[in-house]
Amino acid sequence: MNADTIKKFTEKWADLFLANRDALVELDSVAGDGDIGLVLSDGFIKVRDRIITSEESDVGKLFYQVGKVLSSEAPSSMGTLLATGFMHGGKILRGSNEFSVEDLCRMFHGFADAIMEMGGAKEGEKTALDSLLPGLRALENNASENPSKALSEAVAAADQGFENTKNMIAKHGRIAVRGEDSRTIADPGAKAVAIIFEGMKEAV
Repeated sequence: MNADTIKKFTEKWADLFLANRDALVELDSVAGDGDIGLVLSDGFIKVRDRIITSEESDVGKLFYQVGKVLSSEAPSSMGTLLATGFMHGGKILRGSNEFSVEDLCRMFHGFADAIMEMGGAKEGEKTALDSLLPGLRALENNASENPSKALSEAVAAADQGFENTKNMIAKHGRIAVRGEDSRTIADPGAKAVAIIFEGMKEAV
């Protein structure tokens, strides 16, 4: 995988976030302020437009650029978390023109570390981490497989992680004030991360 692969990622992310915009708005209207679908669909369209015209071949710099675009074009708490994750993860791969599934795992470890530090959350608290970390573990467990197989397993794990948020009590964000009543509500941030894995799977 190389810079062209990342460009394909951005095309699929733009398509999928646009296709899921209303569903994310509906989820976030229950769990937050209702803007996640609009902000992320607009943000990833800008990401696509910026990255596909880039002549950069360094894959770490391209992932970093994904985060930089999101930081300015997706002005919301989730947009900021994803931007921080991509920028931190991109730094890990800087200096290479190709990346493997193992490298993608390293990037997502940096991604997860950055958003845990920024948001103060951990797995099991009804956040994006509840799809990100299961997806990452599946990716690691299938790192010896071809990228399509590995990412398919990651998508399945991330989707299940999103579904599992319906059984969790929220510890962060506006929804946390509901306490026990938050248990049956799915987390839109976890859905957004599942879409990121889905876009990568479709791209490869």
